[in-house]
Amino acid sequence: MKIVKVKNENKRKYMNLLLLADESEIMVNKYIENGSMYILYDHGVKVKF
Repeated sequence: MKIVKVKNENKRKYMNLLLLADESEIMVNKYIENGSMYILYDHGVKVKF
């Protein structure tokens, strides 16, 4: 298992997943740069959280 931190400039690539948790893209855009985002690779499968 491998965990990789997503760089701020790449976070918007995952907007579709973020919108599952918060339906307002306007709100997500307000806090997307403040938080940390990680990708988990488990047995070669990419899982984002």
